[in-house]
Amino acid sequence: MASKPDGKSPKKTPKSKSPRKKDNNNGSPSPRASPRTKGTCDVSRRVRDLCATWHEMVQKWSTTNSIGLNVANNLMNLQLRRQTTDVDSSNSVAVLSDSSPSESTELEENILKTLEELSQIVTKMSQICNKMESITESFKAIQKLGNLKEIDDNKDEIEIFFNTWSLQQYCHFSQKLHAIYRKEMDLKEKLFPHFIRTKDRNQLMVYLSIWLNEPFLDDDKDVLLESMLIETGLR
Repeated sequence: MASKPDGKSPKKTPKSKSPRKKDNNNGSPSPRASPRTKGTCDVSRRVRDLCATWHEMVQKWSTTNSIGLNVANNLMNLQLRRQTTDVDSSNSVAVLSDSSPSESTELEENILKTLEELSQIVTKMSQICNKMESITESFKAIQKLGNLKEIDDNKDEIEIFFNTWSLQQYCHFSQKLHAIYRKEMDLKEKLFPHFIRTKDRNQLMVYLSIWLNEPFLDDDKDVLLESMLIETGLR
């Protein structure tokens, strides 16, 4: 009778369950690891999108600035033409013909129209600058979340995204870029009234030159932007 229990005991194999527990233990980190991997990918994608948006905003700024230069140049020519007309009108009775009032009215209308166009250009550039600020704020938010994640994960090492940069570096570069364009935007807003008030041709030419050359947009802004694009693989 003792042989029967001995014959059954090998069939029960209670130790066969232990590999399943080991499998579960070995697999247990995977649910935790996968969200981290996904989170890192999401952050990387967001960083790349923000860098691409930076490039887009810089291109829009450049295009809008060129349009604004043409409008400002037209405005200058119209104002100089009005001054010439006023001088001729005061010095010569012959200028006061039947067509003079209509020509003068048309000139004033063109000046007002061009002033409105330049005002819209300045407003559009201000909106672009505000979007640049929003990009920087997004970088700051991502950096804060990244810092909290490192604290929760008890990480001593700074996480790198793409090649060599941390979130702090992306945020720093974005802040510097925005500061450069903000200074240039402030200058544009100060220049605009001068195109309305100034009557001296030489002074107007100086203002046009300042608008064209954008003194605050030095080579640093190109280095900053290109570095961001290269780091994220967009270049």
